[in-house]
Amino acid sequence: MFNVTTIITLLILSVSNLNTVERLSPKEKQYLKEYAFCSCFRYATDDSDYFAKRDISLSVFREFAAGQPDELFFKIDSLAKIAANNIKTSTIADHEGQKAVLKWCLTFYESNELKSLIDSYQTNN
Repeated sequence: MFNVTTIITLLILSVSNLNTVERLSPKEKQYLKEYAFCSCFRYATDDSDYFAKRDISLSVFREFAAGQPDELFFKIDSLAKIAANNIKTSTIADHEGQKAVLKWCLTFYESNELKSLIDSYQTNN
């Protein structure tokens, strides 16, 4: 028969294995950041049909990061939309009211806020 210590040890081990989580791999984090960059660009451009009809980048990066919860993608999209909406038109006359969309989406891509969001997620593998 098993003694009480053995039973308790087995219970603790089995419960701890149920909740085993791993941090996202560097590759998965990179795919999520690239997804965020594309999402920012999509929200910042006036021609949203372009992404719907001609560019599959968002789908590709989402597929590469398969297994991540939809909630993570929703949060990334929300941050990307905020970043895109904060892109202001240039006040320099020669720029004729244009926006530096790629520049600010790249700033978002490299932001601590995006990094913190992605780092906060874990995957159940």
